[in-house]
Amino acid sequence: MVDYLVWPWFGFLPALADIGFVLNGDGKLPKLAAWFQAMRANEAVQKLGISDDLLKRFIATRKQGSPNYDIE
Repeated sequence: MVDYLVWPWFGFLPALADIGFVLNGDGKLPKLAAWFQAMRANEAVQKLGISDDLLKRFIATRKQGSPNYDIE
């Protein structure tokens, strides 16, 4: 259950790719990277999670100064 509690914080990491962040980019966190991939493949996470595309579109509205919380 702890995995599901911390996942929302990690689920946003792909949105940081636009600014150059890569999880385990230096290879020092292989277990964390494996956990991240396993969680992304998890059925519950896929059903309830926010897609990378939706997250990027929300961030774009926020950058414009008017966050759209109802974006679909």
